[in-house]
Amino acid sequence: MTHPFMCISPPNTHKPTLNATASDHPLNTDHPLNTDHPLNTDHPLNTDHPLNTDHPLNTDHPLNTDHPLNTDHPLNTDHPLNTDHPLNTDHPLNTDHPLNTDHPLNTDHPLNTDHPLNTDHPLNTDHPLNTDHPLNTDHPLNTDHPLNTDHPLNTDHPLNTDHPLNTDHPLNTDHPLNTDHPLNTDHPLNTDHPLNTDHPLNTDHPLNTDIGILHTENCAVVAIIYS
Repeated sequence: MTHPFMCISPPNTHKPTLNATASDHPLNTDHPLNTDHPLNTDHPLNTDHPLNTDHPLNTDHPLNTDHPLNTDHPLNTDHPLNTDHPLNTDHPLNTDHPLNTDHPLNTDHPLNTDHPLNTDHPLNTDHPLNTDHPLNTDHPLNTDHPLNTDHPLNTDHPLNTDHPLNTDHPLNTDHPLNTDHPLNTDHPLNTDHPLNTDHPLNTDHPLNTDIGILHTENCAVVAIIYS
């Protein structure tokens, strides 16, 4: 029998449970604000996780484009050593940028004098079609070089036989003052041509009446023949 003023309490069903939102525990990876756990990728300030792409200082993630030292991302233009980005002009080996003058193979820049195929630079002497350089001897139309023998108007080269005013070449028969060619009949001092009747010492011409050489057995007698 029970006492009239006595009550029986129900069974104790309350059990202590873990606090699911305890952000203070270093092993609680489920809380988005737990920055102390190295595997908590949900927190934007957790720089310790290599997959946390949300933190601007996380240099360990290859897709973190916000960090200026992340060289692993192909779109990170802020790093001077990122050669994978076509707009990174700070790297001397980035050949994909048209304004990168530091690379010897960048043919797209008009001031890149280091490339042998850059025809746009007036000082590029390595290209055979660069006619703008006075020392480019490889172009047949470069008349400014004294050793360019391929141009017919280059009078400065002693071996250019194609120019009618080049008196320095012994085979240039077109110049009236070229006395070195035996077939130049236009010069009055060319004694080597048998048809040059204008020279008083040309003994080979039958019409040269100004001098005659008579040969004897002992000596040669010069006789003036008057017509």
